[in-house]
Parts: sequence; C-alpha cells; structure tokens
Amino acid sequence: MLWSFTEGLCAIALIKGGRGNPERSLKSLQAVSTIAGLPFTVVLMYMIHALWLAVKEETGELDERRKNFATTCLPTSLGEVCRDVPRLVEAALFPFLPIKRILTFTMAPAASCYATLGFVTFYFAVTLLAMCPIEANLRFISAAWYMAFAAIVAYTRYRVRRHRQILHGDVLTDACIAVLFYPLALVQHEKELRAPDDFYDGSLEKESEEKEA
Repeated sequence: MLWSFTEGLCAIALIKGGRGNPERSLKSLQAVSTIAGLPFTVVLMYMIHALWLAVKEETGELDERRKNFATTCLPTSLGEVCRDVPRLVEAALFPFLPIKRILTFTMAPAASCYATLGFVTFYFAVTLLAMCPIEANLRFISAAWYMAFAAIVAYTRYRVRRHRQILHGDVLTDACIAVLFYPLALVQHEKELRAPDDFYDGSLEKESEEKEA
C-alpha cells in the first residue's frame, strides 16, 4: 500500500511539473530515478563488501573472532551523545585538528603535512561548493577535492588499525566510512586510541566465553 501511494504521488507530481509536456515529464522521471537510486547504490556497495567478507569467513580465510574496534562510529547511549557533540562539531568544521592529533598519536610520518593537506582539501572543496550558484560544474571539482580529503581521513583510520593491531577492516571499509561519515569516523578514532588496554588483552573475550559456557 505504501509503495502504491508513493508511486501514485510521484506520478502526479511529475505530470503536474511537466505542465502537459511529455518530454519534460520524462526528463523529470529520469532525474527522480537517478536521485532515488543513488542512496541505494551506496547501500548496495556496503552489502557486496559485507557478503565478500562473510564468504571469506565461511571459507576460513578470515578468522571470525579477529580483533575488532572496541568503539563504534555511532554513539550507543545518551551520555555518550552528549560527550561527543563538541568533538563532532570540531571534527565537522575543523577536521584537520583531530587528523593531526590522531596521526601524531599513532606516530605516523609527516603528521603535520597530512593535517595541512586535510585543511587545504576540505576548505577548498567547501569553497567550490559554495560557488556552485555561479558555475554549476564547480560541484564536480568540489567532489574531487572532497574525495582527496576523504582519502586522508581513511589514512587516519588505517593508522589507528595498525597502531591497535586491529584485523577487522580493510582499505575499502576505511574509504567508505571516510567518505560518508568523516566526523563520526574521526571521533571514533580518537576514542579508540584513548580506550584502555584491557579491551585488547583478551580479558573481555574470555569473560564473554565464560558467560556463553
């Protein structure tokens, strides 16, 4: 029923928007199809990657109990949300600051250079996006600069995984998370580096196994 109603409303809107011109209605329909399919494309990419990892786990190429992140991108409680708000604001508006802290903590080479590159690529992408009303094609150049910035965020996630010796994750996962959720990713990276070592000494895994037994 929901699908029928939404399809009907969409058709009515397209017909009204076309003002009796079938070519204009057809172009509108094509545009709506593209816009509606884009989010599902991202979801489909995640599903394909998850299926690939699941198959590798089933075949024994990957250990199902391999070391994972002790923290998550999304907050798990109201208190954590309140604590993360200032960090999220900083990561969203000034991402080069957490980038420098993360890379310095993980002893990555040229941490200051990466932070500077993050500053340039991020703000240049924002500037070009703001200039789109003047020239619409600038949004494509802005997207290219944003992808360069996301590559730096993905590198910070790689450094965190390497520093903590986390085996759960790969370059593709790092890139997807950096592109879609860069503020959440940067906050998670800092929380991961501040996590106590008892998350990684096997004590929690032993405790969970005892509870299952």
